[in-house]
Amino acid sequence: MARISDDHLMRYRNDGYVLVEDFMTEEELVAVTSDLSQYFPTWEELANCPEKWPELDRTGDGVAELPFKGASLNDMSTHPALVDITRRMLGEDQVFLTQSICWAKYAGRTDFEQSLHLDWHDNSLVMPRSDGAFGQLHMILYYSDITEGLAPTTVVPRSAAAGRGAVPWARTKRIDPELYDHELPIYAKTGSLLIFSAHTFHRCSGFSVEEGARVSHHLAWRGIGHEWMSWRGWAQYADHLQMLRWIQRATVEQRSVLGFPPPGHPYWNEESLELVAQRYPHMDLGPYRQAFTGTYS
Repeated sequence: MARISDDHLMRYRNDGYVLVEDFMTEEELVAVTSDLSQYFPTWEELANCPEKWPELDRTGDGVAELPFKGASLNDMSTHPALVDITRRMLGEDQVFLTQSICWAKYAGRTDFEQSLHLDWHDNSLVMPRSDGAFGQLHMILYYSDITEGLAPTTVVPRSAAAGRGAVPWARTKRIDPELYDHELPIYAKTGSLLIFSAHTFHRCSGFSVEEGARVSHHLAWRGIGHEWMSWRGWAQYADHLQMLRWIQRATVEQRSVLGFPPPGHPYWNEESLELVAQRYPHMDLGPYRQAFTGTYS
């Protein structure tokens, strides 16, 4: 199964985006589908029993955010392959996950069509640079097939948008009709991954069918220490039961991309090790203690 290759990296750098097909394994898809069912019905379930999900039936728009119920969506948010490609694309050893949102949209309800836009406007106090370390990386994992009519994401290749400034961040068809002449729809199989930069024009194109749904997982990344860029600070969810459970079972790397101090960080001493052990009694503090004392216990 393909994950993310050097060829993907080259296409991202050339075009400002790349689609990685078959990113997820069958096992990952099964686990994610099970956890998503705790948040979103299928289109058929919603159509057959709309009173069970009155808000979804009215708006056709459902959102869930990390920390998620179950482990699989939290694990996909911090998947080692996503962390690795973020490091490679940004040229940063330490990276931070600033956004992890699952979004379900149902046909025949709200008009989901967007204008072409850039994602810096609500992700940064300043402007992401395009040369790596001070940039942002955006991703969409598709948890359903995205075919014609099912509101595919569209993107504009970097070369086709050349010469346009970053402001305004959104371009309507009336303001910039030529930009829309160059947009390309992203048709994707379940388990595919779209990666694009903060300087890539894109949008949700809206539904042109009356039946069906699209479910996607939206992620945003930056380098550690660039606090002017953030969608979310995860500490506000620290006492949620899902976060408490997941932090204790997560890997060191998964915790680190949420801002948890890694082993060897100056934060760690005897006091902090004891306090964190009280907060997370089922977490393996061995790697943190070993980096501080040189012994694993």
